[in-house]
Amino acid sequence: MSSVEAPRDILSDPHDIRESVADERLDIVWAISLWYNGVPIQHGSKTYYIGRDKPPSLKTLLGCSESEWEQSYKPIFYNLKKDGAFRESTILRRKVEWAPDASLIELTGELFSDHLVDLIQPWSAFNSRKGHIGDWNELLVHRTGVALAASLYLDSGWEPVCYPEISREMTPDLYAYRSDLVEKHKKSPRWGGEVITAHNDREMLERKYNGFAEDKRTSALWIFENRAQAAKAINYLSETSDVDCSIKNTPVNTSGQYSTQVLNKYIKKSKRKNQFCCSGMDRVFTITSIHDSKLNDVTRHNPADIPGSSRYIINSELGKIQNIA
Repeated sequence: MSSVEAPRDILSDPHDIRESVADERLDIVWAISLWYNGVPIQHGSKTYYIGRDKPPSLKTLLGCSESEWEQSYKPIFYNLKKDGAFRESTILRRKVEWAPDASLIELTGELFSDHLVDLIQPWSAFNSRKGHIGDWNELLVHRTGVALAASLYLDSGWEPVCYPEISREMTPDLYAYRSDLVEKHKKSPRWGGEVITAHNDREMLERKYNGFAEDKRTSALWIFENRAQAAKAINYLSETSDVDCSIKNTPVNTSGQYSTQVLNKYIKKSKRKNQFCCSGMDRVFTITSIHDSKLNDVTRHNPADIPGSSRYIINSELGKIQNIA
């Protein structure tokens, strides 16, 4: 069996379908749900964590042997894939066959909500109605960006709050506060991080930019899926009359040749020149550049196994949840 075993007490109603669902299928969706919700998984001396690592293979995530994978898990995985449970993605330059589709994300929330609530990292808001942190319809590439940004802020002495439940029209994916500022939820300066993936449209970009521009307390960190997307967004915001944005040297080439360092230089210069305006954007990065620890003057990353304030880890050898606080 897999080292990561799904709780066997779900769907306990004798009239439900629990008895007809293979344990291996439950193990697969449980392991994916743990990764998706930012719960570290430990196999022996190795720990896997969405906020630090590239997505491993599903076999590695499960912690099963080669024979177990080939005989028990692989056939079920490909049956699930045939049924449309996964949306193949490229995340951090790695092909991920098991990235869950929205329908599978919704299902895992229904199955495991009661078990996940005690495992969630303290800086992430758990949505008990959906059974996940944040929005249940976020795909894995978006969730990866948020988790990486949170880890980097943690390692740099900042305190992140992911998926803050604040009554505003535009709330970013996370805020980050200086850990030494006690009144962090009132008036202290903070960073706001927004992850932009391919599903975001132009109207969404406008709303997010205007939301940051109106929030004088918050410096805006924009995290894009790739360089080309970052360049396209900067060009659009500089061109449209619906936001007050004019960034130096735009339009820029959208083929992906501009590094985020170059784009950040243009943004910085735009903030210093009266003829330009960039009040809703302070830094831009890509998900990959965050993983590669290239946040430069925003934060500096000291690699750590798991951020120090993590509470729980799934320890496959112990067969239970281990408190590591």
